[in-house]
Amino acid sequence: EEGRKEGLQEGLQEGRQEGRQEGAAEKAQTIARQLRNMGMTPEQIEQATGLSGAELKKLFAD
Repeated sequence: EEGRKEGLQEGLQEGRQEGRQEGAAEKAQTIARQLRNMGMTPEQIEQATGLSGAELKKLFAD
């Protein structure tokens, strides 16, 4: 019983952490799109968002 509770707690913590990371990545992508629309260069967008050049290429390929 105690082991189950600990396992459940760990699972919930990991799930919350993954959710926060996904949310942060989505926010960075939204900001990158906005900065591109404002005319910023890919290099400036990389600096501002922390996204890599490869991530930006993939994002802007759509």
